[in-house]
Amino acid sequence: MIKQTLDNYTYTLAVEELKIRNNNERDPLSLSKNSLYYVQIIYFNPGCTITQISELIGVSKSAVTMKIAKLEKDGLIYKEPSKHDKRINYIYCSEALKADFKQLDAIKHNIYQKIYENHSPEEISTFCNILDEISASILHINSRAYDLTRKGVKANA
Repeated sequence: MIKQTLDNYTYTLAVEELKIRNNNERDPLSLSKNSLYYVQIIYFNPGCTITQISELIGVSKSAVTMKIAKLEKDGLIYKEPSKHDKRINYIYCSEALKADFKQLDAIKHNIYQKIYENHSPEEISTFCNILDEISASILHINSRAYDLTRKGVKANA
């Protein structure tokens, strides 16, 4: 039951996200899923750096630099140099991209309102605790796999 519910949730979320992206006239670029992940990281961590993104997702700084350059060229993000160290650039979402995220936030707000109307605070608390547990488990499993691959050991070994 849990697997089927989570699979259905992630499938529905992905389909609806794609519908929103495809119906958005300001998104002629049709962002790849990879690019969408990057802009989500930047949106939720405004002012992050290439090093921070690299460490967060376990990808080389050069790969992150290339992706950031492409997103910047496409006008989705911009970099702002540090006032204290010109070698460091802080990365932010463009205003147009922020507007897209605000549109998604409004949709999510309506969903949250329906949940609050149809469920008790105890049910919502239990649900949130379960999601937190799932997130923590995913982070633990992925960080362990990442640590093993950095040491040259296969994750399933």
